[in-house]
Amino acid sequence: MLAVRCPSCGAPAPEGGKTCEFCGSALVPDSIGLGLLGADPARLDGLLKAAQARVSKQPDDSAARCQLGVCLLKSGRPDEAIAELEKAAELSPRAWGALYLLAFAVAAGRSWRNPRVGELAKRALALNADMKEAQSLLHIHNGRLIHKAGGAAQRMADFAAAADEYRAAQALEVPEHKSYIYNFSGELFDDLHEARSVVDPGNTADAESAIKMYQAACQAGYVDSRILTRLGVLLAKTGQLQLAVWELEKALELDPTNDAVRELLASTREKLPER
Repeated sequence: MLAVRCPSCGAPAPEGGKTCEFCGSALVPDSIGLGLLGADPARLDGLLKAAQARVSKQPDDSAARCQLGVCLLKSGRPDEAIAELEKAAELSPRAWGALYLLAFAVAAGRSWRNPRVGELAKRALALNADMKEAQSLLHIHNGRLIHKAGGAAQRMADFAAAADEYRAAQALEVPEHKSYIYNFSGELFDDLHEARSVVDPGNTADAESAIKMYQAACQAGYVDSRILTRLGVLLAKTGQLQLAVWELEKALELDPTNDAVRELLASTREKLPER
C-alpha cells in the first residue's frame, strides 16, 4: 500500500487510514501526484521530465503514471494524460486516488458531463467514502447533468437543483475545482437571467450574480474568451458600459479573429457617454 499523508495539513497517517487524526480531512496517497494539480506552472516542465523519467524506469508503477498523467494534464495534453491515468488505474484497480485523478482528467480534458466522470468518482468513493475531492467532483458532474442551457420557465426547478450541487461542491473547498464551480455557476445564473427576463425584463439580480461568478472564475484562473465575452454582455446589460468594454477588449485579445466579439465591442463602445 502507498504511504498516506494528509493533503490538507501534511500530517503522516498509518496505512489503511482514511481520515486525518489531526485535522479530519480525507487522506490520499502522497505519491500519486494529487498535489501536482496545484503545482506552480513555472516548475511544470521540470516536473514533467522527472515524471517521464520515472515511468521509463518503472513502467508498472501506478503512482509514477499518476504523476505523469497529472503533469500532462496541466501541460494542456489531456488525451495523453487520460491514457497514462487509465494505465495507472489498470495497474492498481483499488487505488482510489488514481480513479479520482482519471475522473478529473476526463472532466477537465473532455467534458464534465461525460458519464465516465460520475462512474469513476463513484468507484473512488466506494473505496474511500471520505474523499472530499471525489465528492466535490461528483457534485459538479451532477450539476452539469442537471443544468441544460435553455430558458423555459419550467426549467426553474432544474436550475435550483444544479445550484444546490454547485454549492455542495464549493463547500468542500477543493482548490482545483474552484474555477470550474465559479464558471459553471456563472453559466447557470446567466441562463437563469435569460429565462426570467422573458417575464421580468427589468430584473438584473441574476445577471449580477452571474457577473460575480464569472469574475471569481477569472480570479481563480479560468480565463477564456467566452467567459470574458459573457462578462462584457452582462455588464452592458446592467449599465456598466466601461467595464463591459474592458472585458470585451480582453476577450478580443484572446481571440483576435472573432468577428462577433469585435462587432459587440464596437457597438458597446458606441453606447459610452461622450466625454
